[in-house]
Amino acid sequence: MLIRDDRKVGRCSTVAILSLLVASLASAQMDARTRPCLELSGSIIDGQSKGESSLERAKQLWEMAIAAKGGRERLKAVQSIAITQTFSVRGSSTELCVFPDKYWAWEDRRPSKLGLAAEVRNFQQNVGYFVVGHLPNDPKKSELKPEARWPLTECQLLYLLETRWSAPELLKASRSKVGSTDVDVLEVKIDPFRVAVYLDSKTPLPVRIGYLSKYTGKIFQWHGFSDYREANGIFLPHTISYDGDRSIPLQVEINVHYDPAVFERPPRIDEGPFQWRAKGVKPTSNNSAPPKPDDGINPKQIQQAINQLHQKDENVYIEGRDLLLRAGPIVIPALTDATKGKRGEQRYRLASILLELDEENETAVNAFHELLLDRDEDGLLRRHSAFQLASCNKGIMVLISLLKNKDVFVRRSVLFAFDELTEQSKIPDLVKKAVPLLKELLKDSDEIVRGMAEEVLEQITATKSNNSACNTG
Repeated sequence: MLIRDDRKVGRCSTVAILSLLVASLASAQMDARTRPCLELSGSIIDGQSKGESSLERAKQLWEMAIAAKGGRERLKAVQSIAITQTFSVRGSSTELCVFPDKYWAWEDRRPSKLGLAAEVRNFQQNVGYFVVGHLPNDPKKSELKPEARWPLTECQLLYLLETRWSAPELLKASRSKVGSTDVDVLEVKIDPFRVAVYLDSKTPLPVRIGYLSKYTGKIFQWHGFSDYREANGIFLPHTISYDGDRSIPLQVEINVHYDPAVFERPPRIDEGPFQWRAKGVKPTSNNSAPPKPDDGINPKQIQQAINQLHQKDENVYIEGRDLLLRAGPIVIPALTDATKGKRGEQRYRLASILLELDEENETAVNAFHELLLDRDEDGLLRRHSAFQLASCNKGIMVLISLLKNKDVFVRRSVLFAFDELTEQSKIPDLVKKAVPLLKELLKDSDEIVRGMAEEVLEQITATKSNNSACNTG
């Protein structure tokens, strides 16, 4: 994909620097909202059972996975795949991969300043096009480097495992766990990466695919998969998560009817994210119905999931969090009770989920407010609490009230949060209430506070000017 909420491996083209910059900024935004105190502690393979891994066992497990996906014959019949993601906070993306040598992508991050961008890579003609939404008539054309094929290769690995054009080299197998799920871990090589593929021991479909550092041998980025459904005899995931963040819904189509002309020209911004689809053809509806939500979650299961939030094992935490988010508002009373008497990261995690389920949740806002003010708490946790407050109206009002706080760390944290908030092309109206106090902070005794106040004011002014130009243009 062109630009995304997480750190994306191997996007190398004439826009690589732009893509990496955008990805790092987007990642910082997501981290601030969902997982500030959670980092991947070592390789996930660290939990593997002792003893030498078996190449023969790896081959057996791979064949089982291929069979579970639908069989090698069906996988080799796949000519193209289209993937649409709908992000929970802002925007959506669409990718079309036509194997082995055509790639089309559309990423819409509006109203964020990340904006809208689209890309074409046609390796038959060795030409690529890149266009951004605010410059629709100025596409960039470039020759393609060999490494720019990675999106096509990665797509085949993540969603199909193996195709006519791509099959990883098997290296070894081991046993591990993802949360409470027993998994078989296959280490494979697919140039230029070594990759760990985690197969559910029961299904055996991939539940996680991660990239291994060539320096440490540890995971530095991974994708989680769930909600497998059948499409033309092939089982495909319909939710994906990046590095443990909240699951994102997927719409996956295989062997789609597309217009070949989209690979012969730059993307046209005015024609939208599905301009690649052949005229008169509707999205394929060959995906089996999604499973019904589990409305029968009981208090014991809710409490068990809440207890998992306090575990140091990242996999256990993610499993508990996802269960609570899937259950929905029914778990809010239990989460509210659970925050009482909690401190630090435990309270932060509980409040984060409350805010996901109820964007103006008062318990969550109060929790982040108190965490930000508490000098005994970890500095990073305090700072990320300010970013959480910036995600809702009640929280923005709290931040405004703290602009003149005596604690310089609090003032800095509030301004960092406002800086991110005002980088959007559409700034919440409530932020205007902060302008008088921001002007006062231009005379603050702290240099960082003065500089950040000036930057935030400039961004508010720039956004107003841009909006006025659009309204009169």
